[in-house]
Amino acid sequence: AVQAKSMALANSIPVNRNVPLSDAAQAKLGKSEVLTKNLNTVDWDTVNEKRSEWNNRWNRMIEQ
Repeated sequence: AVQAKSMALANSIPVNRNVPLSDAAQAKLGKSEVLTKNLNTVDWDTVNEKRSEWNNRWNRMIEQ
């Protein structure tokens, strides 16, 4: 229900594939099969592996 409301109010694409798109949402956003086909996902294993290194780099470069 939350994802359906978010979709209706903010034009966000639901992450749950079982949330049906209303006709209005499909007209505005397109077909969910097409939208989700080209999504990039986060590789959390890599993020977690590199987190300390990236935090140190951020601290060196940004927080000087």
